[in-house]
Amino acid sequence: MSSSNAAIGQILLAVSIFGLLHSAFSSYEQLSKMKAASDPVQLPAIDVMAEAVISLVVFTFGAAFWSPELKPNTWAAEMAHRTIDQMNSRPGFARIGHRGRFLPGKGKS
Repeated sequence: MSSSNAAIGQILLAVSIFGLLHSAFSSYEQLSKMKAASDPVQLPAIDVMAEAVISLVVFTFGAAFWSPELKPNTWAAEMAHRTIDQMNSRPGFARIGHRGRFLPGKGKS
């Protein structure tokens, strides 16, 4: 991750958060005015909804720019820093019931 992409991502995130907060405040203010005027409650204005959607899109791009680079997701990449003993321990094949016939219980007289 380069520092310029991280800086751009942080700026985009800050702008989108402020835009979302502004759209929420505008929506609340519009709702308060409608309640004070005894108007029926309607959807927020188109510009408020557009601001919220644009803030969401800008937030998505900011998060993509600010995130670190993706790591490889392959078996070869995983085995590059592990040993075969760590990966091939096979605890699922351990036999723990092999002494059953010597334990006292049902079926013995």
